[in-house]
Amino acid sequence: MAIAPDPAPALRAFVQAAQRGLAVRAWQGAGGIVLGSTAPVEAAAEVPVLPLFKAALSAEFGADAGYAAARELDRSVADGALPAAAILHAVGTAESLCTIGDARHQLRRMQFSAALLGQRFVALCESLGVDPKSIPAERRQAIDDAVGWHAGLTSAEAGERLQRLLRSFPLH
Repeated sequence: MAIAPDPAPALRAFVQAAQRGLAVRAWQGAGGIVLGSTAPVEAAAEVPVLPLFKAALSAEFGADAGYAAARELDRSVADGALPAAAILHAVGTAESLCTIGDARHQLRRMQFSAALLGQRFVALCESLGVDPKSIPAERRQAIDDAVGWHAGLTSAEAGERLQRLLRSFPLH
């Protein structure tokens, strides 16, 4: 049995309960939510396990990856329990989605990088009549720093930001 000290169990508690190979249920205990396959003596009442698990996935991996990984779990709940295999599969899916998302983000950063003379940066400069190689390396690094990269930044947003920066930034 895994006992979470606060009202919402962390993903780690679900994984620990699932690693025992049994279906996981949730009960409200005196010290928080209790996860396991059988009701503990001190548990007050069984609580729905699926919303707790979905919240834990989203808290750990972000709303998008958590939602995508948990999308098929509704069919997995049987008699109030979530199969251990479904929990471990959803966690693996969320981890994979995050890894793919991180890779896409890094590729996007490289393509739009002024410092690296990335392909999309060079194309954008040329479309504005600017020779990207004429911009000093320090200025190109300052442009990259000013883009404000974050994981959710799309290619269109990156292009718009770079275009604005190239029009307003002192290039020499």
